[in-house]
Amino acid sequence: MTPNLEVVVDYVKAEYGLPVGITNCRKISGKRTWSQHSWSNAADIYTTNKALGDRIVADLYDKFGEHIRYVLWWRASHYNHIHVDMWPYGYGTPPCAGGHMKVKNKDGTFSREFSSDIEGGFEVTALQVIELQVALNKAGQVGADGNVLAEDDIWGPNSEFALVNGLIACEAGGGLTEGEVKVLIADTALVPREGPQ
Repeated sequence: MTPNLEVVVDYVKAEYGLPVGITNCRKISGKRTWSQHSWSNAADIYTTNKALGDRIVADLYDKFGEHIRYVLWWRASHYNHIHVDMWPYGYGTPPCAGGHMKVKNKDGTFSREFSSDIEGGFEVTALQVIELQVALNKAGQVGADGNVLAEDDIWGPNSEFALVNGLIACEAGGGLTEGEVKVLIADTALVPREGPQ
């Protein structure tokens, strides 16, 4: 995940407790341009509640507006999630599709890496990761590989897959119970980090 997006995603998870999707190596639907998800520079914040979505969008612009490049919400293909991508942004063909890292900055210059210019941020302790993995296993959630999660201090794609799917199922009225979601959110309370990321 790019540094600026990581700060925004951590904020959304701490403040709203909603599932978020990040990486997906693909072009924008119906276009030749690569999606910012291909650089892990875009987040899809999942909700179907318009009032909540409107509040989140306003909140994100208020806190991170100068760093936000683009928001899509409550329009075709974006009624069940808010799409947010950040400055600087990935340009050309992403590494996941065999391209080279090329980043376009807000001032129009190019670089080979994503800068970090948002103050603050959050981090999750190793103990909180283990507690979350234990809670997901108890709730019957599995990783992307279809197996129970390793209860270690590594937060990887399997853990994220299990959490996102559990929260999406809960919002749809199945999967995790509301009480289990509250426990998951409490167990993963994020710890503020100091300084730029």
